Amino acid sequence: MVTSQHQVPVLMVIYSIGAMSVFVLFALLYRYAYRLRKELELNEYEALSTRNSIIHHIGFAGVALIVAGVALSVPERYAGLAGLLFTLNGVWGWIAGSVLGKQERLARERMKAKPAAS
Repeated sequence: MVTSQHQVPVLMVIYSIGAMSVFVLFALLYRYAYRLRKELELNEYEALSTRNSIIHHIGFAGVALIVAGVALSVPERYAGLAGLLFTLNGVWGWIAGSVLGKQERLARERMKAKPAAS
């Protein structure tokens, strides 16, 4: 429970560290799978999707880092508003999803065309 305005920046930093930890953990798990893509016999699309998931999660962790930095750098009375910056996850997800999703779609189309050419 927050009992004073002085605790708000700390609260935002703790929340941001938690969010960042989760996203970094997912990125590391995807990185581990990507390193084992040959052993896991990932096809082109699956390998690309795994790589793109790493990029997505690192971006989400970066947003959490931005929120923590803003919470520490603005006046205490505005530190709680730094949490609104988590809406940047939606912006990041849309931008990265548009760019990386196009790559995945093209990889899927190449894979569908391969058996027909053989």
